[in-house]
Amino acid sequence: MRSVRVWIMLATTLLALPLSADGTDDGNRGYFGFRYDVEAEGLHVTTVLDGSPAQAAGLLPGDLIREVDGVGLRGKDQLQVYDLLGQHGAGEEVQLAVIRDDRLLTVDLTLGELPAQYRWSGDHDRLRRKIDDDQAIQHLIDLVGRSRTFLVRQTTKETVHLKPKLPNAEWEPASSALVRMLTLALGKDMADLHPGEILEVRATPGDQRVDLKVVKRTGPSAPEP
Repeated sequence: MRSVRVWIMLATTLLALPLSADGTDDGNRGYFGFRYDVEAEGLHVTTVLDGSPAQAAGLLPGDLIREVDGVGLRGKDQLQVYDLLGQHGAGEEVQLAVIRDDRLLTVDLTLGELPAQYRWSGDHDRLRRKIDDDQAIQHLIDLVGRSRTFLVRQTTKETVHLKPKLPNAEWEPASSALVRMLTLALGKDMADLHPGEILEVRATPGDQRVDLKVVKRTGPSAPEP
């Protein structure tokens, strides 16, 4: 079995990138001016950019944004966040519900004009594909974080499931983006996988990469996920 190197490059998301509703750059996209990570409970602010509307409003690194204009962010993924933020344009005032030091605060922020260097030059479909890829990479990182060995099961011709090799672990559906990445990484082993067959894959994390190696291939003996 061959060992393949998968490069992990998760870009930090800027709140400066939402598109208009139809996916075009209408020149009036609002600029918030902070970087964030999408978490289960909302948006975790990692950086507030100098001179930005976020800085002027008093937003701080470490803040957890729970709501934007009354719309909850709990449980939303990156794509849903993009779509929500894209509804707000330059000059518009938004109200953020923020958790800071276990206290709930309200931050009023007036969006600025989007600086040229942050404007998205591609189409909306391309942006969605980028977000799908980021989420697939994060799924793989999370999986490897739980167990350095995981299983890949071709459930049907169209679906693939994964699970860490741990007692009582449950099968998790793999997105099409993650299946595409695994196929690129594992080559023929993944491409020739048939329904019911399982690959046992060992991961060795490194600096900005994860080395993947197929160590075993078994037939359709495991229960359906």
